[in-house]
Amino acid sequence: PQINVHLNKIMKSWCDFLNSPESLYVLNDGPEGWLSPDAIKYNDLDTTYHAPDRSAPHWGFKSYNEFFHRDISEGARPVDGLGDVSVVNSPNDGVAWAMQEDVKAEDSFWLKSQAYSLNDMLNNSPFTEHFIGGVVYQTYVNGGADWHRFTSPIDGTIVGTEIVTGYAWTESDTVPADPMSGPYSQGWAAGVATRALIFIDSGDPKLGLVCVVPIGLTEVSSVELFIEEGPVKKGEQLGWFSFGGSSFALVVQKGAIKEFLVKPPRHDRNDQPVDTLRANQQFAIANTE
Repeated sequence: PQINVHLNKIMKSWCDFLNSPESLYVLNDGPEGWLSPDAIKYNDLDTTYHAPDRSAPHWGFKSYNEFFHRDISEGARPVDGLGDVSVVNSPNDGVAWAMQEDVKAEDSFWLKSQAYSLNDMLNNSPFTEHFIGGVVYQTYVNGGADWHRFTSPIDGTIVGTEIVTGYAWTESDTVPADPMSGPYSQGWAAGVATRALIFIDSGDPKLGLVCVVPIGLTEVSSVELFIEEGPVKKGEQLGWFSFGGSSFALVVQKGAIKEFLVKPPRHDRNDQPVDTLRANQQFAIANTE
């Protein structure tokens, strides 16, 4: 824990730098710049994302992080199923990575499956008991063209939020030593890494509570929320990540989902994603009948 305190101080300093104008030097159109022709194409900057002023230096961005969690252009992430309680949308861009049913309040993270333990993941929240026996659906947010903001998957009322300061650079002992050990440890990270908890009450007796869990993988120790408790609409922005790829979990109650339309894992054996969910895209049908 003492080492982690200092690692988090280092990562906070790094995030402060990336929030400052001093970080703008990488936003250039040189061969390795984030505004080079190759980077524009790779990051869908011409079609998907909004820039303050493309004629201005650094396209009008005030820092690297402002560029990193830039907003999308109008219509780029249309919201499926407006007004339909049975439509549950993805809260984020990402690749379907894992799904575990009948999750326990207490479970071991030292198994090869990296089982989810609700008390750890939800930081012993008083809402935890609602999710025992339910489902955890986890996605992996890539860099590049993935949007680094997240939205509400349903209409409802936010009844609780929390940011849990966890461990930076954490990796499970069940994965091999590898440059990708961090991303391979996503199940483990869901209970130990820095993450946010957003509890949304759907108001429907079968769908019940849904918990949105943005997770900062490896060095990503910055998750920001810009919502408070109260009513929330499907597709409404909830927060963002800074400076890196991350992971995401959606936790639902037992019997809440009739069918998952996209089932993980959606990557090949080299862990290269073959399909990507988009924020506000329907990925599940709620069991509301």
